Amino acid sequence: LERTQWPAIVHKSRRDILQALTQLPNPRALIVDHVLGQGPSGGDPDIASPWQDWQQIACIVSALEHVLDWCEMTACDTGRSLLCWLYSSRPEFCCQNPFTPLAEDSSRKRY
Repeated sequence: LERTQWPAIVHKSRRDILQALTQLPNPRALIVDHVLGQGPSGGDPDIASPWQDWQQIACIVSALEHVLDWCEMTACDTGRSLLCWLYSSRPEFCCQNPFTPLAEDSSRKRY
């Protein structure tokens, strides 16, 4: 925490807004803004994230899922020597163990 200075960054931030930003909007309400919280004062309008932004994010995530699936299929058809090089942290060396994709569904969903 000290290296990232996270406490100083969020010190004066509204916790309700930060928490609302971690929640996904209702997928059934595709054309409704995602309300994050009440405005700064009592009569101020709600702070909302536009539904159009959420549609763009959903499109990007969907495209990224397809790219990652393609990468995984490519890795399954790649030779061991190249996978050992891919697993290494330095481009001029190869590891003894090859890179292997995550096998457990729970792990794959998390990442």
